[in-house]
Amino acid sequence: MSYLEAFGQVRKATEGLTAGVVNGHLAIQVDLIDPDAAGICYLEATDGVFHAEPYDYRDRDARFYVRSADLVDILRGKKDYDEALADGTLTVEGSSERAAELKAAIPAAKKPRKASPRKPRAAKGKSK
Repeated sequence: MSYLEAFGQVRKATEGLTAGVVNGHLAIQVDLIDPDAAGICYLEATDGVFHAEPYDYRDRDARFYVRSADLVDILRGKKDYDEALADGTLTVEGSSERAAELKAAIPAAKKPRKASPRKPRAAKGKSK
């Protein structure tokens, strides 16, 4: 996957974020550390909308180091932000408090449904 393809997935994932829950302006530079798609982009919440652009952000609140697929999973609520920090999937430099505001904008993670045990069906057919 190229950097532009990876960034395209990140940009699409930001569409599901709720910027209205972020206090004021939030800017996070993201260093994508994929071996085949490394590059820099940023996430910004302003005027109630999230933006993702393929540039660096010098006046940022925080900086993330993360693989693109992991970032997409975090932004879509498939991987928990705090778990990603704890297991080293996501590294934050700068204001961790400001970066944590991103959590409020991420859709709630969907927990897998447990399969309910099914009752065996009676066999259909003619009895003799």
